[in-house]
Amino acid sequence: MAKNILDGFKKSRHSSENVNPTNSNCLKILDSCLRRNDMQWPLQIVYKTISLKKQEGMALVIALLILLILTIIGINAINTTVFESSISGNQRIYNTAFYGGDGGIEDFKATMSLLDHRGIRDQILDRSITSYSDTIPGSNITYNITATYLGEINRGGTPYMVFRVISEGVAPNFPFSGRVSVETIEEIDPSGGGNVAEIKKYN
Repeated sequence: MAKNILDGFKKSRHSSENVNPTNSNCLKILDSCLRRNDMQWPLQIVYKTISLKKQEGMALVIALLILLILTIIGINAINTTVFESSISGNQRIYNTAFYGGDGGIEDFKATMSLLDHRGIRDQILDRSITSYSDTIPGSNITYNITATYLGEINRGGTPYMVFRVISEGVAPNFPFSGRVSVETIEEIDPSGGGNVAEIKKYN
């Protein structure tokens, strides 16, 4: 069998040496071992060489598969980061607008309790105006107040004017998505006592 392998290599020696130097090396080993009648070791080399040649290109395939997997993981990580950043940004906008609306309600209560320096209280009570806007001091967060008169109610002998108040907070630089409305029902003492009772609140 070894003799047949050696003869086969010798027949293609000239063509194979030019194409693949590995065959030339195998022939030199076979020539040397044939002279010593020791064919076991070169045959092992030949079999290993054939086996390794069958596996040529597998490293490239494995590397491409690993690169594909890493690319998919990277894309998913980027998408997750962008999605979480969007959620965080939307939450920040909502919180800013909500606190703007809630601040507008507190401003309305202070205005109706004789702490008004803008003349809005009297205009609201005589219903000459039903809305106004302002900015929270020290910020650029605005709120829009709308007060709808619902009637009067007597509490302990004192008549209170009842208003439905809607305060729309507006987050800066976000005129559409950054709007949150806070609604309350306010009872106001118009006699000059400055009492304001908040009986209901809706967010």
